Amino acid sequence: TPGKEHAELAEHAGEWTYIMEDFSAGPEAMKVEGKATHKMILGGRVMMSETSCNYMGMPMEGIQLLGYDNTSKEHWSIWLDNAGTGVAMSTGTETA
Repeated sequence: TPGKEHAELAEHAGEWTYIMEDFSAGPEAMKVEGKATHKMILGGRVMMSETSCNYMGMPMEGIQLLGYDNTSKEHWSIWLDNAGTGVAMSTGTETA
């Protein structure tokens, strides 16, 4: 059953514009502006985020799934984008 952690994710649902600072090309930040849509799916258990931007002169699309596992007490994330063919997965616990 979805709990407070899922409700906290749901607070971020909606349409967003973001500015990302990328330092991968050197000490000067490259600023990237994009748009994201966050919505809760699967009965309020998972947040799905769809994002798009222009990154290094090319259109980029990404999808992220965010959730909380009631059994392990861990947050988890899965990220996919059209910049490659891999998937990034992470888990973590809240410390603050």
